[in-house]
Amino acid sequence: NRISHAGDFSIIPTYETQGSTLGLYGFGRIGQAVAERAKPLLGEKGRLLVYDIRPDIGELAAKFGAEAVDDPMTLFKECDTVSLHVAGDDTIVTYDELCAMKPHASLINPSRGNLVDDGAANRAIREERLCYYVVDDPVNGPREIHKDHPRIICTNHNAGITDASMAR
Repeated sequence: NRISHAGDFSIIPTYETQGSTLGLYGFGRIGQAVAERAKPLLGEKGRLLVYDIRPDIGELAAKFGAEAVDDPMTLFKECDTVSLHVAGDDTIVTYDELCAMKPHASLINPSRGNLVDDGAANRAIREERLCYYVVDDPVNGPREIHKDHPRIICTNHNAGITDASMAR
């Protein structure tokens, strides 16, 4: 958006969803909702990998046409996009996980900003080890490092704040 508004109409590299591999780190209610919506977009040749510590993850993944993995690093190594759907504030994505990703891959963090080491994400993108990072947290505090970066998108973590929810 910013690039286009600035008059730069160059082509931004993107990748097809059809036939790609999506990794979901966390497979609770929200992860399952994402899987339900994503599976048709991946197409017949696409793969959906999921990681969760829940004991029934294998059975649950199968219900969604997904493959459960035993180690979250598998998501980072094999997926074109990894999306985080876990609670908590502990950092679970460090420079090591980001370096394991494909150079064209994207990391999506709609959960909590603290789950990803912001310095590591910024560094990985600068070093072309990761293509895009999307975090649902504002560009302040530790995420200020991402300000004005063309391949890092920060939002204000307020998707659930709608007119209807405010009226309730």
